[in-house]
Amino acid sequence: MSEFEDAFVINSTACFYALLAFLPLLDARNSSEKSLTRETRIKSQFIATSSIGTFSRRPGMGFAYAASKAAVIHMVKQMAMYLAPYHVRCNTFCPGIYPSVMSQEMMGTADLTKEGTILQDIVPATRVGTEEDVAGAMLFLAVAPVSGIVRAI
Repeated sequence: MSEFEDAFVINSTACFYALLAFLPLLDARNSSEKSLTRETRIKSQFIATSSIGTFSRRPGMGFAYAASKAAVIHMVKQMAMYLAPYHVRCNTFCPGIYPSVMSQEMMGTADLTKEGTILQDIVPATRVGTEEDVAGAMLFLAVAPVSGIVRAI
């Protein structure tokens, strides 16, 4: 039970309190003279990391992991609505499978970034993501799933 609860504390609760901790800075950025000029219409933005696992019916990294990351998505949707009058944008980044410490056990030592290394019913692009995939992600929506190519599951 404690491992299940820990997933929510780490992934969801921490996300919420991180936003609260940075609200004064986000507000200060939007209140500064520089943010009001025509050339710099950049407003503050909070970006939370969720997971592509929230869209899968397979438990992949575990039930608690996927559920806690789905909670992040919903929470950020609510944050986006609540903070809109204050000009603070809120987005969620949902990376798929990428080489990392977390995925190392699942991926092993093979280079799974090459097409054809993963079954298409697991990842439609038949490979894991690369740094270029992450760098190319544009965050225009409340939820931005990125991982090769994603299909509805």
